[in-house]
Amino acid sequence: MGHAQSKRAKEFYETCRDGNVDRVGELLSTLTYEELNCSDPTTGHSPLHIACKNNHDKVVQLLLEQKACSRIIINKDGTTAHDIATSPNIRSLFARQSDRD
Repeated sequence: MGHAQSKRAKEFYETCRDGNVDRVGELLSTLTYEELNCSDPTTGHSPLHIACKNNHDKVVQLLLEQKACSRIIINKDGTTAHDIATSPNIRSLFARQSDRD
């Protein structure tokens, strides 16, 4: 996270990366749209990207339940969070959530 990212955005990204479901849940209600969808300056990964990449299905589910969580952010490799999800369970979360929207 660059200096332009808020401390909360950095903490949220790292919490999603580490799969801390309880803390993600606590932070969600305090974040702005920008903080929820912040991108790592090196990889371009959003919190949703990094949770998918690290197979944190419960974190991904929490994020997908947030209407403000962008599913269309493209990282520096040109891929969305859904594109980098390798877990069938996580990929199915995207399908189930889009059925609800």
